[in-house]
Order: sequence, then structure tokens, then C-alpha cells
Amino acid sequence: RDELMRSSTCGGTDAGEAGSGMRCARTIHRAITSLERTPDEIRDRNLDVVELSVMKYGGDDVWENYVIFDDDDVANRALELNQPGERGYSIGYVVSDTTDGAGSTLGQGVFAYQPWGRTVESWERRALIQCDVKYSNNAPLHMTDDGETRSTLVTRVCVRFEDKQSLELNPLHSWDDPETNSTLYFIEDDGTICGPWGTISTTGNTFRFKAKCTLSGPTVTGIIPTAQERDTIETGIRAALTSGAIQIHDVLRASFHDAAAFTPDPSAIFGGARGCMRYEHVHGNAPNLGLAFLFEPAFWNAIGCRPGKDYDGNIGQGHQECWSMADILVFAGAVASEWAQGPPGLVQSVKWGRVDAPRIFCTGELQTTFPDANGGHKEGSMRYGSSNVEARLQTVFDSTKSYFEQQLGLASADWVAYLAGGHSVGGVKGLIQAKNTRLNFDATPSLLDNLYLHRVARASDTSLMSLCPQSQRLGSSHFWEPTDDQVYSGESINDYDVLIDTDVSLTMNDDIMEIVKMLAHDQGKFFDHYTNAFLHVSELGYDSESQLSLIQDGTTPAPATRETPAPT
Repeated sequence: RDELMRSSTCGGTDAGEAGSGMRCARTIHRAITSLERTPDEIRDRNLDVVELSVMKYGGDDVWENYVIFDDDDVANRALELNQPGERGYSIGYVVSDTTDGAGSTLGQGVFAYQPWGRTVESWERRALIQCDVKYSNNAPLHMTDDGETRSTLVTRVCVRFEDKQSLELNPLHSWDDPETNSTLYFIEDDGTICGPWGTISTTGNTFRFKAKCTLSGPTVTGIIPTAQERDTIETGIRAALTSGAIQIHDVLRASFHDAAAFTPDPSAIFGGARGCMRYEHVHGNAPNLGLAFLFEPAFWNAIGCRPGKDYDGNIGQGHQECWSMADILVFAGAVASEWAQGPPGLVQSVKWGRVDAPRIFCTGELQTTFPDANGGHKEGSMRYGSSNVEARLQTVFDSTKSYFEQQLGLASADWVAYLAGGHSVGGVKGLIQAKNTRLNFDATPSLLDNLYLHRVARASDTSLMSLCPQSQRLGSSHFWEPTDDQVYSGESINDYDVLIDTDVSLTMNDDIMEIVKMLAHDQGKFFDHYTNAFLHVSELGYDSESQLSLIQDGTTPAPATRETPAPT
């Protein structure tokens, strides 16, 4: 793992762009990070959890010179991170369902110490880093506090300095020092520096470590834009798509891949639209190749800010700088669908209020929820290759159908429309060495329409072998595409569009092919089923009534509030 986390040796940066160290070793890296699991103690989906993340960065390579973690936390509720610029732990603490407006401090916390002579500051004081959590019925609903409120848990990160006067008279915050076998006490008020209250709170760059508290769970809701702000975001995305600053196929793929890493298995961690795509070990994986646009200024400029960015680094003056990556990816997918002349009204139907999941819930195990993680394309390709086409396609179909219907809970017509919609735009590069030729999925690569389904329907009436050559591969997927001679002949590339195994596999099932032909000849029904699927997937893992809000007619109804429980 250390070798994979090294700085890039093939050019580029390590921020997930093509050519970064992650991408050079993406296959191996994916296999390793897929074994990374969220700790058992916090896996229950009905729990609210706050993550305390303390990372040492820059300067001295040994973070133990500055922070010490509790052994029990490390063993039972922590995820270790050790990569350039970030070394430390993310610790998950369960929030009691009786947490009220008075709030409470959770967990043992992390002990911090900086001896004299170390930059940036020279302080000899000892401190305790903790997360405070409380319930609020009047948290701001929008980025700026304009009087509209929402109901949610909120947190703040606090750095409490040692109390050398009152000692045991203030036992609320303490740390048992294993080196001195004594108990240290930390004062609550004058010696406390806290970040702002919110679903995320950070110390910023005040210390030689970065501490952050992040909430996740069924009682946590995020800020949402006003109708005017939403329209501004939509205008920016449309302008970026029109200018080519961002590409429709990239936007749709990022939107789907963030939301569709989901399983109904109650023993699995929360998936769905959680903004995990903002982490390099997620967007650096092979299925997400090419999605580095999320971290480029062109995308931020389209949104008007950087999605998923933490709160302002100045303690006590923090504010949420942008919308959650989870919300923006869903919304951008809806805008891109309409921009490509897809289903009208989709943008207005998108709900907001998602919060980005903390790192401890964006573990590599989410990768195994995709159909090609241990089956589908990979299984069909590796088991049969190009020799037994029908067996390979049947394997791919079974995996695809199971994924959409059993994992995502979609009706057959909905997932067929959703799959075809995603593959009706864009194309694929790298199948042939023809000046980086791009082979489109259909003749209208910038339009979200049902033309791709026409091609699948025609394939069902054709001998599969007559579609050859189909031996070209990109990763574990087979593509059905023109011969090199046809491409080099100079004829229009649109005459030789590419088909992908997933879609050709639909020809293996008569019932599904009836749906394909129905949607191929009725674009209105195609749009209806695509909309159903898009909205369903965008809300997976959320209570759409209590956690998400619909922006409508200039008004923004807040999520339902709950009764504040009596303190225990």
C-alpha cells in the first residue's frame, strides 16, 4: 500500500488526474482498497455517527510527536490513513438518539501536544481534541442565514487546553496519560478553541495538525440552495457544457457512479449519493477513469464554488463554502440530461439536502457493489473471452439485471431506459490506434435519446457473429466495433458506432427485448422511465421526506422537524 500511495512516477499529479500515481497502479490499488472496511461498531445504517479526523500534515514526518490516539478507539472504531500530506486516523463515534439542544461531547478524543521549538507555533501546552454534537431545529437552511431553517444534528470540533489550576475539580474532559499514569483535565471555556457549528467543522490550519468533525446518518440534513441560487448553478453548468469546458458523458457517469454504489444489504455501509467521488481512492479507480474534471477549475467555475470543500479554515469564523458534492453530482446529472434534450422537468424534480459522507464511510468496500467488481463484464470476459459469445453475454446480462433490480430496486423498464440513456451519449477511446479515434455509442453522441435502443433492437435480429469483430477490449469489457480498415478508410465515424457488451447482452432475454423495442419506438415512454430511474437512484439511502427537500416555485420547504428529546 505504501508503494501505491507514493508520489507519481508516470507524470501528472496525485490529485486523481490521468497520469497520477494512483492511476498508474489503479488495478492493484483497487484490489487493495476494496478490502478496506468501515469499523463494525458504526456500520448500523440507523445510527447517527460523527467522525473525528485528526491528521498531521507537512513538516515533521512523525505525527506521533504531536498527537496520540486512544488504543481502544484505534482498535474498534478507527480507520488509519497514511499517505502524503495526511497521516492519522478517522474515528467514528455513535451519536445517542437522546442528544438534545444542549448537546454533548463524544468519545475519548485525541491528545495533542507540541513541545517548544517546533514550527509553526512554539507552545508547550497539552490539548484534547473532541467533537461536540447537538440537535437543532433551527439550523440555517441555506448557505447564508436568511431566516429559513432546517432540523438536523450539528457538530463542532473543539481543542481544549489543559487545566493546570482546577485539576480534578473539572472532570468533564479528561485524558488518562499512559506515560505518566495520571489523569489530565481540560477546561471548557477560556481554554477552548472551537470551530463553527455545522454538519462539518474543522480547525483549519491553526495547528500542526488538521482536526475535523463530520456528521452522517438519518438525522443529518444539509444546506440547500434557494430557487435563485439553483437557477444560477443550472445556468453555469449549461454554459460549461455548451462551451465544452465539461463533457456531458463525464457528468452523467460521475452522477451515476457516486449514487449507484449502493446495496440494500443491511450489514453493508451506507452507499448512495454521498459525495465519496471526491476522494482519490474512489475517483482514481478504473471504473471512474476520466472523472478528474470534478477537481478542475472549469467545474468549480460552473458551480460557482468548489463542491464538497470543507468549512472556512478560520476558527470561529467558519461558514460552508459550497454545496455538498453529493447534491451537486445529482443536480449536474439532471441538468446535463435536460441540456442534451433529454426528459423535460427533471431539474425541477431533484431534491436537495444530502451531506457528504465522512472518509470512514467512503471505504474501498463500496467498490464491490458495482457489477464489474467480481462479476458481470469481468466474469464473462475472463471466463469466456471471445470464444463463446453467447455464454459471455448471458453472464453479463445476469449480473446487470441482478445489479439494477436487486441492488438498486429498479423496475425492468426503468433500468433499461437508465442504462440506454447513459450510453446514448459519448463514446469510447483506445480501442484502435487511429489517431486516438473516438468511437461513438450512436449517431447522436451529444443527445440523450432512444436511438441507442434502436441499435440494440437491430442487434437482436442479427447473428451475433455478424457483428464481429468484437474481440477488442478496454479493461474487462468487450466492445463491438468496426474493423481498423473501416476506420482508416476515411468514412464517417458515425457509420461505425460502438456497442458495449452490457447492452448487447440485453438480446439474451426475450422479456427485456420487448421493453427495448417498446422504448425504442416511444421516446415519451423512454423519458418517463429514465426520469423514474434517475430520481430513484438519486435518493437511495435517504429518507426523501425527512432528509431531502424539493425546491419549488421560489419556496424551499425545510425537511420535517422532530420533537427535541428530553435530556437523560
